[in-house]
Amino acid sequence: MMLKRVIVLLLICTVLVGSSLRIKQVTEITYLPDVAAKISSDPEKIANTLTAKYLKHYESRLLPDAVRLEDYSIKELKIFQVAAKSFVYTVKFSVKASSRTSNWVAGNGSLAPQGWIEDKFFYVTVLHTGAIYRVERMATSL
Repeated sequence: MMLKRVIVLLLICTVLVGSSLRIKQVTEITYLPDVAAKISSDPEKIANTLTAKYLKHYESRLLPDAVRLEDYSIKELKIFQVAAKSFVYTVKFSVKASSRTSNWVAGNGSLAPQGWIEDKFFYVTVLHTGAIYRVERMATSL
């Protein structure tokens, strides 16, 4: 019952802030942030803002332990491809999961002391529509 309330609350918050939230399973939530173009037109600044917004989202106490983070660190961003209405960047980061059985353990990265998972890596595709930059896809490969 409590989980249903959390999911409903997350969906309402998502509608209010204009971001995409896709629920695959109760323990696997994929959040795809967006950001207004007024912050900058520089792809590196936009990539940094989107990545921070993405990781910060997972620090919410409303999320289940399986996906919640205690902390994160962005290590490296590189712009990979730039087109008229999109760009692709790579990001290397580390996360401190709130649970030893966290979904963050899966995929790439290596376990480190104190609950950290280091050297996580994503390719991120960003679409530019009007005044909004939105993450379209995050994956470990193109």
